[in-house]
Amino acid sequence: MKHLFTPAPIDMDKILKEYPSGHKVVEGNVRHVQYLAENMREEDLVEVNCFGGDPAKSLMRGLISDDKTYTVLDPQDIPYAMFGAGMAGEDAYIWMLGTPDIVKYKFEFAKRCRPWVHALVREYGTVFNYVHHKNELATKWLLWCGATLGEPLEVSGETFHQFKITKDDI
Repeated sequence: MKHLFTPAPIDMDKILKEYPSGHKVVEGNVRHVQYLAENMREEDLVEVNCFGGDPAKSLMRGLISDDKTYTVLDPQDIPYAMFGAGMAGEDAYIWMLGTPDIVKYKFEFAKRCRPWVHALVREYGTVFNYVHHKNELATKWLLWCGATLGEPLEVSGETFHQFKITKDDI
């Protein structure tokens, strides 16, 4: 059974931006992790599993390691995506994991997400990560955000592409 999510009282989530549609971007927090982990998109689960994590641990690692972590909430204050960025040694990374509601809200999400990605890219100059070669939705989204894909590489028996987004490409 999927974990039910009880929206927080308005003062629990630090709202960074609320859109006329009722969607919000808030600071990511532990309260969002369980719901997102239990309802993660199949494509995102494949990626998480290949890198040796489980959904909840991967999301928590983001909260702990990122310089910035954000959660996207629907009009009922239910989380449907979490994303963040930070440093891994000398390189800046960016990531996003979500629920199938990303597809449900694809027009609103697409309309609002690119400025957030570009703000993180401008802050770091260049960001990178990996995308599974069969994750077509994420790949199209990344290319739309200005990413370039590297040569295929194998991780845990699956094919991935490293992607990078530089401030000169946005």
